[in-house]
Formats: sequence, structure tokens, C-alpha cells
Amino acid sequence: MSEATKVANLSEWLGIDDYTFLSNAYTGAGGFKDGSYLVKHPRETPDKFEKRKELAYYLNYVAPVVNSHVNPVFLKEPEREWKENSLFSAFMEDTDTLGTSIDRFMKRAGLIAKLQAVAFIVIDNVPEQPGNMADVLAQRALPYAYIVQRNQVKSYKTNKAGKLIEFSYTVATESSEGSQTVTETWTWTSTTWACQYADGTKKDGAHALTRLPVVPLYSRPYEPGKVLPQSEFYNIARANKRLYNLCSEIDELIRNQAFNILTYPASEQQ
Repeated sequence: MSEATKVANLSEWLGIDDYTFLSNAYTGAGGFKDGSYLVKHPRETPDKFEKRKELAYYLNYVAPVVNSHVNPVFLKEPEREWKENSLFSAFMEDTDTLGTSIDRFMKRAGLIAKLQAVAFIVIDNVPEQPGNMADVLAQRALPYAYIVQRNQVKSYKTNKAGKLIEFSYTVATESSEGSQTVTETWTWTSTTWACQYADGTKKDGAHALTRLPVVPLYSRPYEPGKVLPQSEFYNIARANKRLYNLCSEIDELIRNQAFNILTYPASEQQ
């Protein structure tokens, strides 16, 4: 190949659990909810450890810190100008086919990007187009956007300038009946697309965009080609985890102590 490429196989990257941890730190879920982020003392019995898990509480400082970086940006509706276009107006009002406006969609993307350092916005289109504009608008048969988080990324390639030239990720649909999850793996290049389904079937084709329909949204400027940078909030989340353990340990000391006793040395004559 004439251009340098950079390939990442993220499924074997040990740091991928870091971003589950960041999400848990923001929402208070996962190990902060079930107590699995607590560290067992060397001499602590299993029964006492389980009891400590039940009583543990999480003082969440990650969420307000992250929100303080995102909410002010969207406090006022951005001013946008474009030529009158019914298709683009429809996209602005319903960006993701779920009735989400572009402002609400971008705030969600900004929140994910700020917490995890990057969010990827994918622009796709419906496979079949109606024959007239009225049906296009009535059926919302126009491009839509969705967000790919970094733990969904399977692999990527960049050229020597750091521009994405190939991007692969998974998306999943879930059903409440039997908790069934169906996974699809999508791969985009500047001229082709492919979708690998969980049952082994595959669909692919070509597109005329001449670029990837994937826009990385970074929380701050990074070096070109650094597609998955470290989150600036990771250390805050780690500190919040330590505070979670400290609160549990202090609470355990208080519970095991009936009352304070002050002792002082006395002479034999007293």
C-alpha cells in the first residue's frame, strides 16, 4: 500500500473495560451499585464483606463535573443558517428517527465525548427511497444519525495524516423476550460498506460519498491519528472509586464501635 495505515484490534485491548468503568462512575451503576468495586480486607469474612456491600453508598462527583463541562455549551440554542430545504429541516427536527432534534442529539453526543474522550457520529440513509418528495417527508425516508461509543469500536485504520480511512463497529438490538440480543458488525471505507450479522450472513455494497460517513467528536484537541485517546476524567473516576471504598471503611468502623472510651494512665496512689 502506498499510504501508511494504522490498525487497532480493540477486542484484545485490555483497556476497553476502562470505558465501562467510566460509564458506571457517571451513572452510579455496575460495581458502584452492587458493591463489586469495594476491595475486601485481608481478614474480612465473606459474611461481613457482603453486609458491607449492602450498606455501601456512592457519592457521585463524576456526573456533576462532566455535566458542568457540557451543560453550559447547550444552555442557549445554537444559531444555524441554511437555505430553505425541506429535507434538511426534517433532519434537524428528527435527527435519529426517534424524534430527537439536532440540539438534543448533539448534547447527548457531547456528553458521551466528554466522558469517554470521543464519540463517533455515523450518518446513514434508509435503503429504499420513495419516488417523490412528499412520500420522502411523510415516511422520513432521508438520512439519519446515530452515535457509536468507543466500546463498540472493533477496528480502524488511518492514513499517515491521521484521517480515518476504515472504521468497524458493532451495533446491537435487544428484545425483552428472553433478553435476546442481536449483534451486527458494520465496516465503512471511503467507497464501500459491509454488514456482518450474528448468524453469519453478510451484506455489502458501494457508496458514492468518497469519504467515511463517520465523524469523530473529540472532547478536546488531540494529536492526529490518536483515534481513541485516554479520557481526561478517568483519574477523577478512579479517585471517586477510592472515596467509595473509604466511605464504606469508615462506616464499617463506626458500626463496629459501640461507643467511644477515653483512657489515660493513672498512678498507683489514685
